[in-house]
Amino acid sequence: MDNTPLLILFSMLVSLLCGYVVLAARGGFSRELNPRTLPKEYDLEKGYRLLFHTDTLIQNRLNAFLLTESIFLAAIATLWDKVYVMKSISGLALIVTMALWHSLSQLELNYSTIANAQKQCPVYKFYRTRGEADEKGISSLVITVWIVPYVTVMAWILILLLRC
Repeated sequence: MDNTPLLILFSMLVSLLCGYVVLAARGGFSRELNPRTLPKEYDLEKGYRLLFHTDTLIQNRLNAFLLTESIFLAAIATLWDKVYVMKSISGLALIVTMALWHSLSQLELNYSTIANAQKQCPVYKFYRTRGEADEKGISSLVITVWIVPYVTVMAWILILLLRC
């Protein structure tokens, strides 16, 4: 009997649990302004520069995430026949993926907090498209910070389970 569908279901459940751990570590999905987060005399121009900087950090960390995952996948493809080495690399890749996912989620929280403060600025309000879902679906920030790492964690768990 082929148990691949059960392995896929199990990896999806474990990946959801990993996502919950990352979400709990960053404090949940709250994007409301916290009085402790921003000073009372919030400068919109400085906030815009900080928002741009945070967006750049997210993109740089996402690039590092994708590069790291590519290197791990290349190592797995090369060492597929050596089960113990492959399992240790997969386990290491899973741990690194979770750490990078947590880092991305923290930056996304910072970005969302600053973006919500920037809603006061009419210019920013006019062209803001990132960070909010439009009528068609999910925002690109949610895809890059939550869905891509989730699928990657699921893939590492599947690789670990398939090579048992």
